[in-house]
Amino acid sequence: MPQVTYNGQSFALDGKKFWILGASIHYARHTPREWGDRIAAARHAGFNTIETPCPWALHEPRRDRFDFDGDLDAARFIETCAEQGMRVILRPGPFAGEGYDGGGLPAWLSEVPDLRVRESDERFLERVITWYRRLFERLAPLQITQTGGAAERRGGPIMLVGVEHAWLCSNGKQAQGYLRDLTRVLRECGVNVPLINTNDLWQEVPGTIDTWRGRDDLFAQLRQLRTIQPDAPRLLMSLSSADWPRWGTERKSLEVPSADELMRRTAQCLAAGAQPVVNPFSAGTFFGFRAGRLPGGEDGFLTSTAAAGPPLGEAGTPGASYLPLRRLIHFARHFGHVFSELDPDYQPATLALPDQDARSGRNADGPPTVTSLRGSQGSVVFLFRQPGDTKPRTCSVVLDNGIRLPVPLGRQPVSWLLLDADLSGAGRLDYTNLTPFAIVNRSILILYGPKSAEAIFSINGTPMGGKVPSGVKPNVITHKGMTVVLCHEEQVDTLNYDESSVYLGVRGFDESGLLIRADESAKPWVVDADGTVRAIGSNEESGGVKTKRTRTRKSMSLKDWSAAPAVEHVEGTSPRYATLGGPCTLMSCGAPVGYGWYQVKIKSSSARKHRVALPEAADRVHLYQDGSLLGVFGEGPHAQNGPFELSLGKGEVTLTALVDNLGRFADGNELNQPAGWYGHLQRVKSLRTSKPKIEDREPIDVFGVRGYLFGCALGQLSERQQVVWTFNHRKKSPILLEITDVPGSGTFLLNDEPIAYYPGLTGRGSQRIMLGSERQEAFKRGGNELRFAPDDGFADAAEEMLKRANLYECDDELTATATWSFAKWETPQTETFTPVTKSGAKSFRGQPCWWRNTFNLSPDKFIMPAWLDTSGLSKGQVLFNGRALGRYFTAGPNGKAVGPQTRLYIPRSWFRENDQNELVIFDEHGFDPAKVGLIFHPTGDLD
Repeated sequence: MPQVTYNGQSFALDGKKFWILGASIHYARHTPREWGDRIAAARHAGFNTIETPCPWALHEPRRDRFDFDGDLDAARFIETCAEQGMRVILRPGPFAGEGYDGGGLPAWLSEVPDLRVRESDERFLERVITWYRRLFERLAPLQITQTGGAAERRGGPIMLVGVEHAWLCSNGKQAQGYLRDLTRVLRECGVNVPLINTNDLWQEVPGTIDTWRGRDDLFAQLRQLRTIQPDAPRLLMSLSSADWPRWGTERKSLEVPSADELMRRTAQCLAAGAQPVVNPFSAGTFFGFRAGRLPGGEDGFLTSTAAAGPPLGEAGTPGASYLPLRRLIHFARHFGHVFSELDPDYQPATLALPDQDARSGRNADGPPTVTSLRGSQGSVVFLFRQPGDTKPRTCSVVLDNGIRLPVPLGRQPVSWLLLDADLSGAGRLDYTNLTPFAIVNRSILILYGPKSAEAIFSINGTPMGGKVPSGVKPNVITHKGMTVVLCHEEQVDTLNYDESSVYLGVRGFDESGLLIRADESAKPWVVDADGTVRAIGSNEESGGVKTKRTRTRKSMSLKDWSAAPAVEHVEGTSPRYATLGGPCTLMSCGAPVGYGWYQVKIKSSSARKHRVALPEAADRVHLYQDGSLLGVFGEGPHAQNGPFELSLGKGEVTLTALVDNLGRFADGNELNQPAGWYGHLQRVKSLRTSKPKIEDREPIDVFGVRGYLFGCALGQLSERQQVVWTFNHRKKSPILLEITDVPGSGTFLLNDEPIAYYPGLTGRGSQRIMLGSERQEAFKRGGNELRFAPDDGFADAAEEMLKRANLYECDDELTATATWSFAKWETPQTETFTPVTKSGAKSFRGQPCWWRNTFNLSPDKFIMPAWLDTSGLSKGQVLFNGRALGRYFTAGPNGKAVGPQTRLYIPRSWFRENDQNELVIFDEHGFDPAKVGLIFHPTGDLD
């Protein structure tokens, strides 16, 4: 059976070295018809490997009900990778992270009482085993070890498999149980390629290769990885290329690396002798309700656009970093044999490489920082310019033999040289002062540099000179049996090639093999293997030139809307309501994601105003009383938090609630939180306690409540300075502890027994905890002591908790004897929609409303990608031809802008050919869709 092996520098497939250049593309965030295009774009950029996770929650949305069809056909995606000659790194979970709802963990896990995810809970492991078995029934035959080493259509590209993901906790007990069990089960499921972990050295997993993730100080970090793990290759499994956009944040506040930053970071990885995986390369879309939330506060809910500023935009259009990154990745791919044979122990001392924030203190006019690598197939020299330095300049590099090589530097933040490098068996490149790009067909060497720069290179011991062109025609030199193509920096971005020739002035090839011209005003050039240079036209044997098509349509307005207001659901009269036994989570009501309607009928013995709280309702509740909106309570922009006033008249009162599961945490310490209205409406009053104070107490073990704590290490103790509340409570009624905006994490203890972990900014930064004899055995009828022990390093959290934690006595469960019902959030039948006039549409504002529009537009009638402009709407969900397109949050109920996303991407394959398209919008506040329309543009507002 073929094998994947490795040494301290690289992997090998059946003995042949392979240098991984990975691009992260998630099949679950692209439509199947886009898979081939996105993979081809990665290949065009020089990548040779696709990294992809398998989000368990999407494949098993309900227990034992699996889905491997459509955009969840992981096997077909992997086969598509193989068809394009790409290897695959597979991440089967169970945790996926990456912004997915619940981090990819199924919502139904939260229905198992006290289930602990991501640790040695037998009930959790049992479900993971079932998931692995069902997944690898389909994917195990697609390992490269099953196909004789060739990435053929019928299998074979999977070369590495991940164990869990980002398990950032140091707990050897859990590693011996949970992580070791995952490794064992993967092997039992037929996985026989190497296993990797992405724990950033927090926790060693026996039988796996440690990898790194990150974006800063990569050169130093990856060198350290070599020292810690000398017998395995260095793999940067997540080189961050974008940022996660969140509802309510501004586009300018996102930490999107510039094209220069990403190029510099990728070069740092290579300069450290490591193999990069750019994540994301193509981020795609969180269709429907697939987006989760990030830990760290109230503004962590993710947009439908999965990432801001990746190399490939949401609709497949190259972003600002695509072409600069392509220069570097192409070089590393074509000279992967040089990188694979580098000496991993050669790590000479060098100046710290400059970061974008210029922490080194050197100014932009300083000389570049130089670092080198060497091996049996050649040496690589990287020259890192100071941040902000874009002036053309020349620096001198002194070679081993004393030759002083003048190296012209253009606008790139980093340049690279090859010395004594094997030219794929066709010769030896002794040195060059230009930047290598590729070697084609073992006969064409491509070098580039600043316009008009003097070129110096030597092949097989014979030097040669030349000049980089300043125009569109390349300078071609035939030397020692090698055709050397010299081009300038802008030219190389329009350079493409096939098996025998190089083409300049083109963007690539279309499906029929035609060259796509980059500039309509300039003819492309072709360089053949014999050095012939010629301009080519549209009728030549090269396959012809296809002029770039121009956009024929910019936008399309949508008229003649019809409406179906959710009046019956709001008033509680809808026949869709079905009786419940009491409060329930959305999951237990059959709604694992999205919205749900609750109806609660209360019999009030007298008219009275109450101070109430919804301690067990999440994430966002539109609460109505007898058809009138009381407010929006919970999380996210424009929602109220904390107790509120509720007036109940005498007799029967109907409360209805539209509850929105905004998306569970995708990372951190609150992954398994429920959503819905799953606890009673409580009448509250402030609890009489002694004045809380900070006392010096014995530190506690932070793992007293859980076995997995993000960012914590076994043996770590809490701070000594702890907050203490004492109170007497002789009633059976529960007590509500409400914490608001405390960033530090820690453990709550009741009468010295750990009862809850407060995650701080590794969760929502706020929390509601119910205390009572029916909930905690440690609760006493009488005197109680509640204590908060901040985690080590969060001493300030004690003072913050003192100010921002409140205790309430829940003196009446107002809904304890109420009648509970639930109705699923469902698209109304077509016949329930009625046409509305422009003025009539405004009458629905203030209550949830469904809107419908139909229009004719075949996918062959527009060129640019299509986007839905959500201007004028508030918050809701869009369905296009019956498919959930995604969330939008354009404005709050008062009309104030939220953003940052106002365009939703519509995949071309979702349009109907020669038939009407149906657009359905659910707007939570009934805003008028008069401004909603289609925009045709290469990019979205977050690309």
